[in-house]
Amino acid sequence: MSEVVKLSQSTGARERGGKPGGEALLPRPQHEFPFNAQHPNALAIYCSDGRFTRAVEMLAEEALEHTRLDTLTIPGGPGTLSLQSGGYQECEHMRRAASFLITGHHIETVILVAHEGCGWYREKMGFYPPDTVRERQVADLRDTAQWVQQKHPNTELHLFYAHSEEDTLHFERIHASPGA
Repeated sequence: MSEVVKLSQSTGARERGGKPGGEALLPRPQHEFPFNAQHPNALAIYCSDGRFTRAVEMLAEEALEHTRLDTLTIPGGPGTLSLQSGGYQECEHMRRAASFLITGHHIETVILVAHEGCGWYREKMGFYPPDTVRERQVADLRDTAQWVQQKHPNTELHLFYAHSEEDTLHFERIHASPGA
């Protein structure tokens, strides 16, 4: 005899029984967390390097007052949305994904974060000195910000370059245009 498992539309509880229509509840899940069905109004685009995840969330919450975020994380972060560093297909794919989130989730604020020692940039620019790589990352932040502003003009932008000193991560604010 096959077992029937269903998800209650009203409570979300899983139910099972030995035959169709059985109403015995499954044991409660081991982990439960609050869920807010409303989309956040901020999007953070940053590298998928897990050393930075919690710090970016803390930056958004403590410095920018966004307690919840949509995220677009991929090696290279905002650099993948720049035609200067991302290949054309990669760039277009990432731009479509970002636009989908910004438009579909009604994003009002976009946070762009690049970080020192990024493996994606190291692979692309391994023979360049760190200062040159940082300059490229900052230029990519600005290029991506310009694209976001052109495509989604009512979006507030925040650009940061993260670097560490000993056991502290610092987020340096980058102006969207040089000299600003």
